[in-house]
Amino acid sequence: MKKSIITLSILASTLSGAALAHNGFYVGAAYSKMGYSSVYKDFGSFKEQETRDGYAVNAGYDFAFGNFFVLGTELEYKDWGGVSGIIDPNGLNIASKLDMTSFGVNVMPKMYFGDKFNIYAKAGLHNFSIDSTTSTAIGSNSISLASSSSDTSMVWGLGLGYDFTQHISAQTTYEVVDTDSGVIASVNMGLRYKF
Repeated sequence: MKKSIITLSILASTLSGAALAHNGFYVGAAYSKMGYSSVYKDFGSFKEQETRDGYAVNAGYDFAFGNFFVLGTELEYKDWGGVSGIIDPNGLNIASKLDMTSFGVNVMPKMYFGDKFNIYAKAGLHNFSIDSTTSTAIGSNSISLASSSSDTSMVWGLGLGYDFTQHISAQTTYEVVDTDSGVIASVNMGLRYKF
């Protein structure tokens, strides 16, 4: 009987220790490889197209429910990079540029397979700031038009994570957002530090 109680006590302390290891505050940063292929309907006709990649920084808290399920909530600032190109209808040579950033709240349910490997989903509500510039030269005159707008949209993602230690982990996420400017996707590779 004593051996059974001791064994159960050791097992319970091990399991609760694993759950506690997944709890806690964290900060993170990620590099974002951007995809702007469907921003404008006529963007396929742009020449000299260039896409600027972005980055993200976040801070949040992971709540562990048992050993395998973790629910994370975080605040995130993301630079979604930008896209630029030139279109030449009737020789007008119009240059267009779009830059976008967002700030929002994410909920991230995560499932662990073992102590280190996990898969997770991401659902966020972000407020976007969108800056665009269009310019053209007619003869010796240059005409430029700049505009700024804001938009609130959902961000969706799926990802994989790996905990190198109790404090340091790596994540890769595929994210999609549908804004007024179009559908934008990103592949993110980042690191997190858990306190």
